Amino acid sequence: MRVILTACVLLVLVSFSSGCGGARGPSKRDSAEVAVGRRGGRPVLRVGGVTMVFEGLLSQGPDAPVLGSCLMQVRGRKAAPPEGDTPAAFDDIRLSNRYSEGVANLSLNGQEFQIIDNGGKVKFADAAYPLHAGAKTLYVARDGSTSLSR
Repeated sequence: MRVILTACVLLVLVSFSSGCGGARGPSKRDSAEVAVGRRGGRPVLRVGGVTMVFEGLLSQGPDAPVLGSCLMQVRGRKAAPPEGDTPAAFDDIRLSNRYSEGVANLSLNGQEFQIIDNGGKVKFADAAYPLHAGAKTLYVARDGSTSLSR
C-alpha cells in the first residue's frame, strides 16, 4: 500500500513540475494523459491504449515503464501558454506540444508527430492510428514510418 501511494504521489508531482500542460494546463475534459518511459534504450510514449516505441531515438538509463506523466491538451479551446511549445523533460527525453484547433503537434527528442481528431488518433508520416480502440504497440522509425506490434 505504501509503495503504491508513494508511486501515485510521485506521478502527481512529476505531472505538475514537468510543464507538459502549460502554465495553467488544460482541463481534464480537453486533455489526454501522456506517460513517458524507456524500453531497451529507446524512448516510449503511452497515450490512451497506444504505446509508441521510438526505435530511431536513443535514451540513456535503465528501462522504466513510466519516467513521468502529464496532461496534454488534445481538444477544446487553446490553453495557456498562448504561444509556443509547452515542453516537458523526463531524464534525457524531451517532449513538447503545440496545440491548435483539435490538433496537438508533438515532438519527442525531435521526432515529430500529431494527435488529431480532437484526441482520437495519433498520426505519423505513414499512417494514423486510433488511440482508444484497444491496446497496441507502435514501433516508430526515425523517418516517422510505423509498424504495429511484432
